[in-house]
Amino acid sequence: MAIFRSRAVDAANQAETLDTPLVLLRPQLRQRFNSNLRLWRDLSIPQNSNHQVWTEEQIQHDPTECAAVSLSIILRYHGSYQPISTIRHACGVSRDGSNAANLVCSARTFGMNAKGYKKGLKTLQTVSLPAVVFWNFDHFLVLEGIDEQRFWINDPATGRRCVELEEFDRCYTGVVITMQPDPSFEPTGKAPHAVQQLGAWLKRGSKVKRWGFLLMLGISAGVLSQTTRVLVEPGLWPFIGLALAVVPLGQVLSRELERQLRRELQEQLISLPDWILQQHFSHELAGRLERVSALCEQLRLRIGQSLPLVLGMAVWTVVLLVQNTFLGLIVIGGLSLWTAVKQRNESMNSSRDVRSRISMNSAGLTLQAGLKDPETLKASALEQDLFLRWSGLDAIATRQRQNLSYSRELQDWVPQIVYWSLPVLVWSVASHTANAGLTVIIGTMGLCLALQQLQEMWKAWGASKRAILAIRDLQEQPRDPLLSAGQHQSNIPFETGPASVSVEGVDFGYIPVLPPLIQELSLSVDKGQKIALVGGSGSGKITLARLMAGLVQPNKGVVKINGIPLLEMTQQERSQAIAMLQQGMPLFSATVRDNLTLFNSAISDGEIQAACETAAIWERLQQLPQGLNTTLGVNGQDLSGGEQQRLQLAQVLLQRPSLLILDEATSALEAQTEARIEQAIQGLHCTQIVVAHRLSTVRDADVIIVLDHGKIVQRGCHDALLKEEGSHYCNLLLLEDANL
Repeated sequence: MAIFRSRAVDAANQAETLDTPLVLLRPQLRQRFNSNLRLWRDLSIPQNSNHQVWTEEQIQHDPTECAAVSLSIILRYHGSYQPISTIRHACGVSRDGSNAANLVCSARTFGMNAKGYKKGLKTLQTVSLPAVVFWNFDHFLVLEGIDEQRFWINDPATGRRCVELEEFDRCYTGVVITMQPDPSFEPTGKAPHAVQQLGAWLKRGSKVKRWGFLLMLGISAGVLSQTTRVLVEPGLWPFIGLALAVVPLGQVLSRELERQLRRELQEQLISLPDWILQQHFSHELAGRLERVSALCEQLRLRIGQSLPLVLGMAVWTVVLLVQNTFLGLIVIGGLSLWTAVKQRNESMNSSRDVRSRISMNSAGLTLQAGLKDPETLKASALEQDLFLRWSGLDAIATRQRQNLSYSRELQDWVPQIVYWSLPVLVWSVASHTANAGLTVIIGTMGLCLALQQLQEMWKAWGASKRAILAIRDLQEQPRDPLLSAGQHQSNIPFETGPASVSVEGVDFGYIPVLPPLIQELSLSVDKGQKIALVGGSGSGKITLARLMAGLVQPNKGVVKINGIPLLEMTQQERSQAIAMLQQGMPLFSATVRDNLTLFNSAISDGEIQAACETAAIWERLQQLPQGLNTTLGVNGQDLSGGEQQRLQLAQVLLQRPSLLILDEATSALEAQTEARIEQAIQGLHCTQIVVAHRLSTVRDADVIIVLDHGKIVQRGCHDALLKEEGSHYCNLLLLEDANL
């Protein structure tokens, strides 16, 4: 605790006082100005350095896919484009991310000679670039260049930036992975550009095509209308009316595009296989839909309205050069200088902006983590410690944000001087030039205003580009093969009642580059049997249950229900035949009735009441304000853990499946209620597969399957397995008794 408090105090002291008098800030401003001059030199990779490369910037869409994106950056550098979903699967990215070993193995599957090293800062210059480095013990990024005091990195989280030796030394963990093409490497071409992807979306659908054509007419009319003051033709006036319609046409186009993309993404989301949903956070996938709205909003408000101005700016440039070449060149040169300075200033501040946002996120996450568990916070009397830690991080973030603001104010002097001096210079020269008229002056002002719009459009395009890539990444995800199984319907009719299960020579692994978790496993379950799957942590019992349920597909072998492969059953047959009840399954934010019937209006109230009474939940439901029509909160927060489990059991009782798979489905129930539920499940007359974490709950099973490292090591009833002294089952029993 003392260490925790001292670090917080040091962080707060390091942040300094934020309301320092202006007189005392003069040395600091001078230091920042000198730092800005160094950043101008440090921004680009030095041309005299022999140890530098330039890779394509690629931003990760999920916090856990930094390893996959780093590999994708290097593959694209060598001319091979692979969808990020394919690389994620190869790297075995989960909600916990990936590791260096998986990254090396997956890189080799794409034809790269990947090797991991432990390198210090002095020996790091000997590695081949680009390379992947392990950063801050929780992140992977690409190293592009090395100098004596600077390092150029391409960070999947924030983009390309230059870091000083001090920061690199603090965050570099010493682990570096080199990747170079081997003889089997085959380039596959470049990744489709965001503009190409946007154009492909605009080509879909007849409405989008029609509105897109009208929008292009409006833009063309907008360009022509810019020249009406110089080239007055009576026939051009009708186009001015079309030019005025470019904005509403752009709005209609963006709305049509938004509807189309949202519909496609909604269909894609519900079609994703279970293993992809397990890899991503639900809020991150749902956020892709919101990116569609943000993208169309940017297209409508920024890019769509700026395009006529930009195209008109090109026309005005030609007009200026025709009217007065000398003044036109002055205007073009001045605006080019202004644009270059503005772009360089923005790039120079990007790394500082990244550090500021990271500090702000750290402060926010610290406060959020402390307030997330108020009981522990109060019971441990950690309020003061939380405040000290949060205030220290917040002070550092505020200081960095203020420093960034000061730097931007200093850097804006040069472009502002250029911007406001250019019209004055043009006016002075035009007053002494014979063929310079009011057209040149108006054209100069028009170009300046249009260029400002171009800057805003460029910033908006950066955000739009990231949104386009995130949406495309979701569209490239593979669909669940079971959803198309109805096209290959088996000729064998599916029988109702208890189902038989056959697992034939199945191999399965979550990470393709690693050995399968389950290898050559075969298992047969007769109709009406109760089979228990037991084993230690990582034995594969839950994975085997998920294979039987069809949530994951085997790499090799087949799973059959009543002799029919899962892939040959229709979706309706599978949903009626198989039910899986897992521990901690969430409830819908809908009415109790909808949660019980799964939106099936054909189920009567009498059937609902009978199932709820069997699951011992009917009396509790009657106490709700509106009974079955009461809307539950998020994840069923209105009910306790035991009540949620009983509600889910009632849902299964209404379904009456042929195969019921249970994974600690009664763990939150007391012994009396659990026994009652067990008796009710027996009355379903279905085949049961029980994943047991407590061996005391499966002693009545017909067959107990003992798994170890994905292999069946024992099978038999409880009494028969007890006779095998020193066996895996006996060891599991001894371990369970010792933990009681």
